[in-house]
Amino acid sequence: MGWAEGPTFFWERSPPRGIVSKNDTATMPPLTLNFTDGSLSWPATTAWATALNQSLQQLKHQIAAAQGGDRQPDFEFCQQEGDRQVEVFCNPNVWPSAHAAKVLLTVKQAPGLRLRVEVALSQLQDDIQLYLGL
Repeated sequence: MGWAEGPTFFWERSPPRGIVSKNDTATMPPLTLNFTDGSLSWPATTAWATALNQSLQQLKHQIAAAQGGDRQPDFEFCQQEGDRQVEVFCNPNVWPSAHAAKVLLTVKQAPGLRLRVEVALSQLQDDIQLYLGL
């Protein structure tokens, strides 16, 4: 179930009553990503969050290299967990620093829910590191 109203987003997923799966994400702690105009929470694994955190570190290195004049390829992170897919995109060549950089975050939930939002790289990384306890 999901709904969007104005610039504030909310998403909640509950498993059907009486159905228990070994891949049940309802027991995982929720990851909350904060945006300028709202936030998005869902249960996520630490393995997924760690992979995203490591990828964001690589993006910061790409941005630093681009500042030195070395053209960098676009950054793309795409990972699926259950019926949810998360994509992060950034062109590291257009940002003067990692602190100023923004990424396009896309969250897809089957069937038919897709949320796209631009978020500051520093905010996304702070949220992931908070989730991981770093």
